[in-house]
Amino acid sequence: MTHYTIQEWKAYIQGDELDRALMDTHLLECEHCSEIYLVAVEELHEDLPQLMNIEAFCHEVIRKIELLPKKNTHINKHTTNKKWYTNTFFHYTVAASLTIVLMGSGIFDQMFDRVSQISHSTEQAQKTTVSEQLTNKAGQWLDAIPTKKKEGKP
Repeated sequence: MTHYTIQEWKAYIQGDELDRALMDTHLLECEHCSEIYLVAVEELHEDLPQLMNIEAFCHEVIRKIELLPKKNTHINKHTTNKKWYTNTFFHYTVAASLTIVLMGSGIFDQMFDRVSQISHSTEQAQKTTVSEQLTNKAGQWLDAIPTKKKEGKP
């Protein structure tokens, strides 16, 4: 990402002919350039025109905002075309139907049996101590080592 210099930001603030749209979007995206922009504004603070009538300025901004086209934020529930599959009642019906089908097929029973097998095997594994497990592993490792036959003896 290319960053702008403080001189370029000063020119931007003073209204020089630059690619303002590109700099606007860059200013919104780049934190580094935002900091440089704030430094440039502080340095140019004395040279910038002062606002004489703050109240008139506020009224003018409000008037221009009121002239903007308004979006309809109030949506009537009866006029929206809601699809049948987006209805909450439909989702609950599908979930209940799947639950009944799974219960009828015995899937939950099989899952319960499998969970009890797993819990039983973990209980068995917990009954053996760590030292017993290490001893067993060491014994298996020693059993796996091939023994050498001495030369001359069968």
